[in-house]
Amino acid sequence: MPDLNVRNVPDDVVERLKAQAAAESVSLSEWVRGALSDRAELPTSRELAARRAVWADQAESPEAFAGYYRRRLRRRSA
Repeated sequence: MPDLNVRNVPDDVVERLKAQAAAESVSLSEWVRGALSDRAELPTSRELAARRAVWADQAESPEAFAGYYRRRLRRRSA
């Protein structure tokens, strides 16, 4: 596994990361690895824009959604 070196991290940020790692009973390296893995799983701005375009094409009209919502409310109260 390759190494990653991050330079010029402010002292207060390092202390905060250490505190978060300690709160989870893991090393700073392990905590940062997990945080980076979590972040890497998120979509990029370009991927989000592409999803929005697809969703916009598939979106129902406001009237259709209102009808759906009313039916759901009726089912809940029944």
